[in-house]
Amino acid sequence: MSIRRNLAFKMQNKLMKVALMLCSSLASSFVYAQPNDFHFNGFLTVAGYHGSSNQIGYKSSILGEQASHRGEWVFDDLSLLGGQINYSVNDQWQLVGQAVLKNELVDTDFDRIKIATLNYRPSSAWLFRAGRFYPRGYLISETRLIGYAHNQVLPVQDFYAQLPLPYVDGIDATYTQRTDFGLFSANLYFGETNITVDLGGDEPVTSEFKNLVGANLEYESRNWLLRAAYSQVEQIEGWGIIDEIEDFFTLLAHPALLQTKTQFMPWAEGAAFLQSDKAKDGVFKYYTLASEHNKGALRVRAELAHLSSGSFLLPDTDSGYVNFAYTHGEVTPFATLSFINSDKDKPFSTQPSGDLLDQVDQVLGIDSRVTLTVINGFLEPVYKQKSATLGMRWDFAQQQAVKVQFERKWVDKNSAGLWRVNQFSQTQAEQVDVFLVSYDRMF
Repeated sequence: MSIRRNLAFKMQNKLMKVALMLCSSLASSFVYAQPNDFHFNGFLTVAGYHGSSNQIGYKSSILGEQASHRGEWVFDDLSLLGGQINYSVNDQWQLVGQAVLKNELVDTDFDRIKIATLNYRPSSAWLFRAGRFYPRGYLISETRLIGYAHNQVLPVQDFYAQLPLPYVDGIDATYTQRTDFGLFSANLYFGETNITVDLGGDEPVTSEFKNLVGANLEYESRNWLLRAAYSQVEQIEGWGIIDEIEDFFTLLAHPALLQTKTQFMPWAEGAAFLQSDKAKDGVFKYYTLASEHNKGALRVRAELAHLSSGSFLLPDTDSGYVNFAYTHGEVTPFATLSFINSDKDKPFSTQPSGDLLDQVDQVLGIDSRVTLTVINGFLEPVYKQKSATLGMRWDFAQQQAVKVQFERKWVDKNSAGLWRVNQFSQTQAEQVDVFLVSYDRMF
């Protein structure tokens, strides 16, 4: 374990101790707190989905372990149980904690704590938070895991599936000002986070991200809400599989390393691709524009985003959606049109010579052709799909709702980056139907 990993581990232990102290303080304060000072809300979701494709498996997130092919209902992905505590020490200080139990990849159980903040409000215009909170880069940032808060079973996959940041450990500040023209607010935050992903090895890999910086501007007037947001984050260190790919490409670019008498034509395209990727310095940048309009029982919501990726493991993407929802009594039907698009082609226009690959096979004892095919499908996965969604929410009882949702997705050839596939570069264009159902409750 590197020095950096050791330091990060020590910092996480310190944060855990702080969180435990926070929970202890909340528990002890509850004994003496007035009823109006302490609030607990629990939330439950039982949800499942079914995809109609034999070729590609539907996933709720690019980091998700679960996927649904034809004939497979998945209920252990979206189902969860969570709770949130809000304790007001006085008019200026507040403690907030939220924990969620669900089937997800985590580095430690401490990652199941989604919110643990100390809030300070010196005036009605300012709010400062320190601790763990959700990154405020999109409309449903604060309530993404609370199913009851949304009409849809799952927030738009084309838009949200590529946003894996689970939390921010850091600080943020929000300034709000009401004028004759409406309500203006500005938010800044800074921190770090971890992402745990399964790259096909013996164990999941946790990658650390630092210098997570975000800024949001929001305007609200009568029936309109407008928001613009920017965030960026820097990956501290790459995944080990990238080093393995780099070693393989270096060997193909410099055949003399094989130490044989035969001279081979070098193949440098792979090494050059990785070198150009390093110029990104592992910095991911995310830009969003959002709007929401409410008129009586009708709500129209739209978001557009551009992701500038810091790694070939994720391409640059443009994504967006528009959602219509109409509430009539206890029933809310909704419809959504959405898309995600990355125009980058596969990185290699040439291939190494057969003689060079044969020699690599003999020296390393591998099937280099299969290895190259797998790597070619692993690099620069392409996201190119559009979707139409119809669904309905029924609030059949107080703080309880059931939802049904149907999605038709048009996925382009070799573009199933958001799906479970064996090789991204060998999928055919396909129309896929996805059914989703859920029961959500607050308590």
